[in-house]
Amino acid sequence: MAKKITSLNISNVSIETADMIGAALNISRSAVFDYVMNAYRPFASRVSYHNNEVKKLGELLLNQTMDAHLSSIRGIPEITREEFFLAGWKSHIKSQLNIPSFEHYRHNTSDGTMSKGEKKIIEEQLEGFVDTYRMRGAIHIKTDRIVDKNSPNVKGYSNTILIKETSWNGYFFDFNNIVLLPISDLITHGVKEVLKRKKIYSNSPYICWINIYHTNELAVMVPIIQEDEVSDHRKNEKVIIVINPFTGV
Repeated sequence: MAKKITSLNISNVSIETADMIGAALNISRSAVFDYVMNAYRPFASRVSYHNNEVKKLGELLLNQTMDAHLSSIRGIPEITREEFFLAGWKSHIKSQLNIPSFEHYRHNTSDGTMSKGEKKIIEEQLEGFVDTYRMRGAIHIKTDRIVDKNSPNVKGYSNTILIKETSWNGYFFDFNNIVLLPISDLITHGVKEVLKRKKIYSNSPYICWINIYHTNELAVMVPIIQEDEVSDHRKNEKVIIVINPFTGV
C-alpha cells in the first residue's frame, strides 16, 4: 500500500529529470520517483549494510584503543628484552641435555683454583661432548668445590650445559664473552652499573645481558648482539668454556 508524502524538498534539476523520464515511460512525475526508488532499492540495501559494518568496525577499534589505554594506565608489564632472549635461550639455544658430574682431581694448591692439567682434561671432555652430540659448544660450570687441605686433592660437583645454536632470530649469543657478576650487586645496581664498577668494557654494541646460570652467589651472564654485527669467524667459533665461580672464570 502506497504512503502519501505531503512535502519533499526536491531540486528543480531533479524535477526536470523526473519529467523527462515520465515522458519517456508515459508515467506521472510521482510514479517516476516511485520507479527510481524501487530500482535503487537493492543498492540502498548494500549501502545500509556496509554502513552498519563500518559503524561496527569503528566501535571495535574504539574498544581496542580503550583497552590498550586502560592496560597502560593499569601498568600491565610488557616483555623485556632480557625475558625475550631468555625465552630464546631456553627454547632454541640450550640443549635439554645437561651433564652433572662428581669431580676428583689431584691438586697442588690449598685454594679452589684450577690447575692447568685439570682445565685441559675438562676442555678435552667438552670437545668430546660437542663432537658426540653434534653441538655448537659446551659450558662446564663448577657448582661445588671442596679442597682437602691434608692432601693434594680437590673434589666437587659440576654441571655441563650443551649449546645447540649460537644464533636465534637474527641475534647472536656471545658465549665467548661470558662474565660472572655478583647476584646481590645485580639486584642493587643493575647490569650496566655492575659492569662499569667491575671495569668490564666492550666495543661491541650489546643489546642486553641474560643470566643463564647462577651458583656460589654469582650469575653467569651472556651478552646478546645483532647477528650482522658479528664476524663470520666469531659466528663459527666453537664454544668451549670452563667456569669456576669459586675463583673466577
